[in-house]
Amino acid sequence: MRMRKLGRGQSVTFCVSPEMARRIRRVKKLDNAVRIGVADVIDWAISETWDKAVRSVPLWATQGVRHERQEAIWKRARDTEGLPAQDASDYLEEEALSLERLYRPQVSAVTRIFGAIS
Repeated sequence: MRMRKLGRGQSVTFCVSPEMARRIRRVKKLDNAVRIGVADVIDWAISETWDKAVRSVPLWATQGVRHERQEAIWKRARDTEGLPAQDASDYLEEEALSLERLYRPQVSAVTRIFGAIS
């Protein structure tokens, strides 16, 4: 939230549960005797945001690949003024994955890229 004049007429109070205090102390490597400060809370919030962003990269990549594939199908449909049955079928996403597809080891794009560099 925007807070104008923070420290000059406005203030912020953080209410932290014992569980959150433990998490902040763990991230900041603080002893229980040390009081948690504003900077500690902000550092923790930034680290949580960063971790969430890093965990989301594969999802974003998958969404980007899906978008590009579907966009190409729509472009063909606009160019041909129709959507052939095969394109309509290709546009759809699988509703569920087989156990083999879920758990069979695969070489990922990241492995191919970084494996080629090594």
